[in-house]
Amino acid sequence: MKNISKKIIYIVISLIISVIVFNLIQTNRVYIKAAVKKDCTVTLNYTNYRNNSSTSYKRVFKYSDNVEKIKLRLKDNVKSMNISVEKNRLDIKKITIISGFIPFKVKSLNISESIFRTILIERIIVSLLIGFIVPLLVYDFVKWIYYRKEKFMIAVFIFIFCMPVLTMAIPLSKINVFNILGEREIYNLPKFSVKSFIDKSYQKQFENWFNQNIEWNAIYIKTFNSIYYVLFDKSYSSNGNLIIGKDKYLYEKGYINVLHFPNPYGDVKYVSFLEKANTNVNKMVKDLKEVQDYFTSTGKTFIFVISPSKADFNEDKIPNRFEIGDITYQEYLHNIFIKALETNGINYVNTPDYIKAHANGKPIFAPGGIHWNDLGKMLATQSIIDELNKVSKYKFDDVKTQKSFINKFPQNEDSDLVTLLNILYLPKNYSVETLIYEPATKPAPKIKVKVVATSFGAGFCDGLTQSHTFRDIDYYFYTNKKLILYRDYLKQDVIEGAGIKNVSKNMKAAADADIIILEINDSMINTESGHVQTFLRETKKNIKNRAKNQK
Repeated sequence: MKNISKKIIYIVISLIISVIVFNLIQTNRVYIKAAVKKDCTVTLNYTNYRNNSSTSYKRVFKYSDNVEKIKLRLKDNVKSMNISVEKNRLDIKKITIISGFIPFKVKSLNISESIFRTILIERIIVSLLIGFIVPLLVYDFVKWIYYRKEKFMIAVFIFIFCMPVLTMAIPLSKINVFNILGEREIYNLPKFSVKSFIDKSYQKQFENWFNQNIEWNAIYIKTFNSIYYVLFDKSYSSNGNLIIGKDKYLYEKGYINVLHFPNPYGDVKYVSFLEKANTNVNKMVKDLKEVQDYFTSTGKTFIFVISPSKADFNEDKIPNRFEIGDITYQEYLHNIFIKALETNGINYVNTPDYIKAHANGKPIFAPGGIHWNDLGKMLATQSIIDELNKVSKYKFDDVKTQKSFINKFPQNEDSDLVTLLNILYLPKNYSVETLIYEPATKPAPKIKVKVVATSFGAGFCDGLTQSHTFRDIDYYFYTNKKLILYRDYLKQDVIEGAGIKNVSKNMKAAADADIIILEINDSMINTESGHVQTFLRETKKNIKNRAKNQK
């Protein structure tokens, strides 16, 4: 009787595990190994096993992203599926459907029901095998440990002791759970010397190198981050600079900090701070005026672009512990800056105000991203074109979009902060709008276009090239971090490292163009040093050298 009870318990537990495993192994991923020949839309049309309902899921893939492995993620029990590609713009090499962890290679975009019947049968078999084998393995393992307690404890101790060294020999960083993203200091294996050993600098450097290469630590870090994210809405990633706001909106702390006034109204320090801010703004605008006049005198077009801040646009999602106030420091600086630009006749583009006036209440920043989304990029591109049509000798077509799709699985700039959370799972449960530009009917002029900008510059550089406003753009990411080359309407090359470290050379090259675009983020207006000041300083130096040569 006792044995029968054990068997019944075993069967019940096994069936429960089998059901759980069966539901976990869903047809939830489709991989297409292909080269994107042009911007294209991939559509999945599939029916569900449970209710035979039909679902259509679309994803847009851009040529400029250099996509090779297209991942379409579903969470469903699929009965049949058809994949369509817009105008055959994919050079398809392989298609793989993954049900849980079981891959199935298919040879056609029209996937027959027999494939999914095979997947269903294999799901049932695998689920039953796991369900009936796991309890036996666990029982035998516990029994084995019980009779070998001492040996087991010794083995665990040896494993824990050796694990750091063992994991250093395995390339675990290629697995997502062992990969920590974000900027961090890189330590190299130090060279041994008697002097460094005596003064203990060698030991310190070796410790840093050793800790960096224990990739197993990533699991502990991500587990710790996940607990804080779920339970406390906090993150210690990126040195504590990631702020989790209301409705899981993510911010970088620096953008929130500049929203504050430093001291209450009437405070002496506060008044002196405002005086300094006004001084910095007036100096920058004076330099902008000198540089613009120089470019105008040489037949070139110069425009100054102000990009928006997520903290300003989504102020209502900032945690209550940050007391923002009715009139923010950033708003005050923005207003005096715009007034100074207008007073001095600077060719400027006020994208924050333009976007607020034309977005029709639609979101401009994704909850998990720090940069503007596709709509923000498109509106910024249009505002730049409007200014160029006013101040340059060229006339450009307005920006138009061919298509607009809602993407439920945000990528790239729409999820850059989510990725930096470094947690065990990516909470991408929000949608973003994806736009495809319609090429301008008017051919792009054969001119040199140079951009000196922050990371927000990538948005309007993409817009200006994908809309065929410009064929080529040289985009200096800050002044010496990267040079991103757009050629034939596409992002084609990135130069970094030693080849882009000479600031004077870079800024001289940037000024050698028919159209020069200089961008600053709204949150950086009061900075006393940065890429804008560097560009202005180097250009003023070139102006003086040119004047000397003319004498």
